[in-house]
Amino acid sequence: MPKKKIYNQIRLADSYFEYDHSPLPPTYSIHVKEKIINSENHGILTYFKGFKYPVKGFTELELAKEVDDVKKFFKSWFVFLASSPVRYFVVLALLVPWVNQKIVKCWLNSVGSYCNYHLKRHFLKPEFYSRPIREIHRIGMKLWGEDKIGSILVRSFCVILAVDRPYQYRFMDIFQLVKLGELRRNPAKEVSRLFGILSERDGQRKWAYLASLAYLILKLSKNI
Repeated sequence: MPKKKIYNQIRLADSYFEYDHSPLPPTYSIHVKEKIINSENHGILTYFKGFKYPVKGFTELELAKEVDDVKKFFKSWFVFLASSPVRYFVVLALLVPWVNQKIVKCWLNSVGSYCNYHLKRHFLKPEFYSRPIREIHRIGMKLWGEDKIGSILVRSFCVILAVDRPYQYRFMDIFQLVKLGELRRNPAKEVSRLFGILSERDGQRKWAYLASLAYLILKLSKNI
């Protein structure tokens, strides 16, 4: 059997750069993976060297970086749209019927394209997600899966939750309060209500802005 070639990657030392050159935020910790298995009930389980119990999901450095970039992309949009005086012009523009559809469609296409570029190759088949994320995937695809951008956003949301556990725990806390009947009848109102609850429970982030934005998008878009 021919011997496998080993290639060493040469990179510049961190001392060459003005700022921190790590592709990951300082809050990320790196451990050596020992093995990865798939559980019917829990999806992918990752065992780390030196730790007895596994962690749900599977994270690679590149995937973590891609998810972090997408989160920052969303955050920059939320901050921009909620800033003064931009938010007043946004509300006025959205009140004009023939304008609001174009604005929302253009924005969703931009967001969908960004998510698709960064996360598409990381989309897992539903059976490999943990059970809660699997259920989010099922409901999301049932409601918005027929629309191309809608399906991309649902899949992207599942990837983000699978990788970012603090976000996953926050959303799991409120998803158990979902009223499926209301979600089908008026998704904008129900999603806004859930984000309102999250805003009350988590004071570290401004979820109220996200609640308002989610309400506007779902209310004004015919397909999403």
